[in-house]
Amino acid sequence: MDAHLSAPVAKDDFQRRLVDFAGLTHCVGVAASWAHSRKDFVVRLTVHIRYRKRDSANKEIELSFEPTLTRKKLFCRIEQLIIMTRIDVTDEAVIDAPPRAVYRAILNEYAGATQLFMPYIKFEPRENTPIKNEGAVIDVTVYPAGGMNARFAARLTKLVEARLIEEEVSGDFVGTGTWTLEPTEGKTRLRFRFNVKTNKASMSLLSPFVNYEKRHSDVMQKGLKACNNYFCK
Repeated sequence: MDAHLSAPVAKDDFQRRLVDFAGLTHCVGVAASWAHSRKDFVVRLTVHIRYRKRDSANKEIELSFEPTLTRKKLFCRIEQLIIMTRIDVTDEAVIDAPPRAVYRAILNEYAGATQLFMPYIKFEPRENTPIKNEGAVIDVTVYPAGGMNARFAARLTKLVEARLIEEEVSGDFVGTGTWTLEPTEGKTRLRFRFNVKTNKASMSLLSPFVNYEKRHSDVMQKGLKACNNYFCK
């Protein structure tokens, strides 16, 4: 695909010409066109800016600037411009087991000893640090309904047996995850708060159309139900 492009000017020349025309009062029109080469995906953007001078209401000056972007630079710039979408959602369930048993079940799931959350969430521990210790890292893959899987790493930052598990999240999401466990009539009120921002351009672009909080809750509720069924056997 190719579009008609006017003769380009270098960026420095473009800036110099703006300084030279210090008498300009305001911009009266801006137009942009672009073209790309299928072979190497080089993008050329042409911007036409029309100004009017103070001393001549009918005289307009047109300047052109044509930068060239490679695909890598283009998508890097897009990611910089996209505002990361905030996701802050808490899911909870009452699990038919005491807090100590539920706490150990979560760590066992992280260690790969069980797969209670599959096929919704897959946990794969890294080998450098035991899961029972702070600093351990788990690679997490989430399989929501409708596709668009998410992948991130969860590093355990605080462990309080039978009470608390805190994680630092990085990857497709950046932020924190927090498990809290409260005893209630011989059972456990289990909560998980996922407080993150999207860290992937495609996810941020789709955020106006995709309810990420609901998708996360749908997956977590299925996992929590499976966790409770495990103790009810």
